[in-house]
Amino acid sequence: MQIFNRLSLMKKLFLGPGAVIVMILIMAATAFQGMLFPGNNFDRVYPVNFKEYQALAQVRQDITIAHGNISKAISWIIVFDTDKQKVEKLADEQRRLVAAIDERLTKLIIALDQNQKRTQKTSNTVRPFERLPTDGSCRAFEDHVRLLFGGNDGGRRT
Repeated sequence: MQIFNRLSLMKKLFLGPGAVIVMILIMAATAFQGMLFPGNNFDRVYPVNFKEYQALAQVRQDITIAHGNISKAISWIIVFDTDKQKVEKLADEQRRLVAAIDERLTKLIIALDQNQKRTQKTSNTVRPFERLPTDGSCRAFEDHVRLLFGGNDGGRRT
């Protein structure tokens, strides 16, 4: 504190803006580094953060293929009078595709259920802090901490 008291008024007035300029320079350096090396971020976004989206896109593509195969089978049967062996081969392919769609949807539902459970757990953890004490009393804050961590006051409360 003595060092601050010994400074002249001009130097004291430059401390605030100087600290702000230093923080801005740190943020600029961090942003510049992020722009120089974006590969790590872009490589992570799609395969890691959007796994459920990828699975849903694959299911959509499989359903589109299944729809096309059904249309093809109907046109073969009605219009072209194709032999049964070719239609049976397409039907077997269709059954495998529907089984793959079912398996992917099951995995997607399980992953979404796990995400929902994690979100609910986080919500339950944060809920006690929605209304923190505004009067500045330590006792109210202790009550919130006790509520969150399930602490025991040991009967010391008066």
